[in-house]
Amino acid sequence: RSRRQRQMCIRDSTTSEAISVASSITHINTTAGAHAGAMANGTNGQIKIITMITDGGNSVVTPAALAGYTTITFNDVGDSATLVFTNSMWVLLSHVGCTLA
Repeated sequence: RSRRQRQMCIRDSTTSEAISVASSITHINTTAGAHAGAMANGTNGQIKIITMITDGGNSVVTPAALAGYTTITFNDVGDSATLVFTNSMWVLLSHVGCTLA
């Protein structure tokens, strides 16, 4: 039996709107300007995909615990990151175009 995963779309984010861990996919839309948001810890084995779909400014995502880095910056449309939560932290599985710091 298949299950549909919810998506969260951040629209016109000019404030520090958090990235939801209740959904598997987050679309970032920064039409109104730059965005900065935290991302809480997930549950063991959880997969999270984040993609920028509209670029009006960078989006800096700061996970509570990210292996090897502190932030993921989405600069352009198409930038994306795929993460898994394991061993009490988010681990980056892959990314396209993001800046890691």
